[in-house]
Amino acid sequence: MFHFTITSPSHVLSNKNRSDVSAILCVEATLTIWHDQQLFVRIEGLTILEFYKSLIEWIKLDHKDKLQAFTYFSIDHDESEGPILSLVPYYDKVSMQSIWSEQEQPLILEQKEVLEAFISLEQDLQKEIERTFTIDLELFIKHIQYRIYESTSD
Repeated sequence: MFHFTITSPSHVLSNKNRSDVSAILCVEATLTIWHDQQLFVRIEGLTILEFYKSLIEWIKLDHKDKLQAFTYFSIDHDESEGPILSLVPYYDKVSMQSIWSEQEQPLILEQKEVLEAFISLEQDLQKEIERTFTIDLELFIKHIQYRIYESTSD
């Protein structure tokens, strides 16, 4: 479902500059989301550490009784355009949407499938980021800024 490629050179980040917000925000990747062998969205220039932090904060939420909504906006993204990526749960399904989607309709997926895919994405991102930059992401987490959007509807 997910494929990502880190596009920033490996020298831009090290454990020494873990609190340097400008260094953190300059780390970019391309994220593509596929479903049933069809491209859903290709996001180039994704601030990958910011996305990663948003992802792990979402995964920490209680999804036992009901999958929680996920809305990703970048700090440098104009909110009026809409979310870069969002998950809107309803019943046992999830509507996945992106302002840059290649498809006119949102993806409608099973909640369990989405949760498992996003957990797997988070684990893969952690491994690849740590491998590419030879860093310990745990040292960076508290310094990575991200935006939180609470759902206003139930």
